[in-house]
Amino acid sequence: MNKKGSIRDFIHSLARATDIPMLITSADADCPIILYVNRAFAISTGFGSEVYGHSPRLFQTSETSGVVKSKIRAAISQNKSVPAELVNQDSVGNNRKILMVIFPIVWGGESIVFASVHRSESGAEVRESLVKAIETQSVSFSAEKLHWFKGASHRLVSFDENYWKMKYDNCMAELSLQALVYGLTHEGRWMIPMSWEFFSDTENPGGITKLKTIVDASKADPKKHILLIAIDRRLDRRLKETLRVLRHMGFSVCIAGVGGKSASIHEVIELEPDAIMLDPLVAREIETASDERRLRLFCSMAEAYKLKLIASGVDTPEVLDRLSTMNVWAAQGLAIEQEPMMPATSPGASLSRLAAET
Repeated sequence: MNKKGSIRDFIHSLARATDIPMLITSADADCPIILYVNRAFAISTGFGSEVYGHSPRLFQTSETSGVVKSKIRAAISQNKSVPAELVNQDSVGNNRKILMVIFPIVWGGESIVFASVHRSESGAEVRESLVKAIETQSVSFSAEKLHWFKGASHRLVSFDENYWKMKYDNCMAELSLQALVYGLTHEGRWMIPMSWEFFSDTENPGGITKLKTIVDASKADPKKHILLIAIDRRLDRRLKETLRVLRHMGFSVCIAGVGGKSASIHEVIELEPDAIMLDPLVAREIETASDERRLRLFCSMAEAYKLKLIASGVDTPEVLDRLSTMNVWAAQGLAIEQEPMMPATSPGASLSRLAAET
């Protein structure tokens, strides 16, 4: 099989791993041809493999906006990502308002296909915040350097500042998937932030299955990576079993936000993670009140239970120096001098990079 064909096979395997409806077409702005639709698309619209070889325009109706169609055509001709809202029809002729993001997948500097992910306007499937974020390019990923006190060199897959401000409550699972793709398709050892919603979302189940599929397709070595799992609520009883499966796959697991409002360190210890990352407020207590007591308590408990400890929110060199005298594995924050590593990457570009390196 030629290189371009194998890349397309890989893209199809990635599409199969997601429960989000996805359609892949040729990269022809004037006459795109449908090459693949995943199972989620078939369930959502009623259209399956019978549409292969046809134009995606067969889904359009008299209510489909000509202005939006021109916008899509212009973006494809310029190899750009584009969010869009269209009225399309399903297989039984019902009109449905669709939110979609269309993006190029590039190999050798050339767009080999275009992929689009679809969301119906109905119910919990709406992800308007994600569409808006991609449209304004306000979501990006980059490599953040940590200060390692003890024998590691992982870099953190970092969301940009706007992400942390906005949180995108309705699409945490999708953003976790994109962060996973970014980490597993770039060289080196990575700490990959994942939300618990990725594994526990009842509307889009199968987080472990998706993760396994992407690991297999990307040929990544899980032993090189740490999954940084954020918990924003009381601990779910399924979390311990999920962590056991992740460790069995070879990943190290770190629970984020310890010492904050989400979970007590006693609850987290019961999960038996490999490491914990403290809430930024713990380190900032040292900076604002010169109070090390809570941090030293966490260090003692981590040592007693053989957990590695990462301090986040380390924003001054003075705090970083004081951490060097404690049982801290690594530090994250503004005090760590960053160096140019690789450009920030949008979700669509993460998938492009993934295809290009396969």
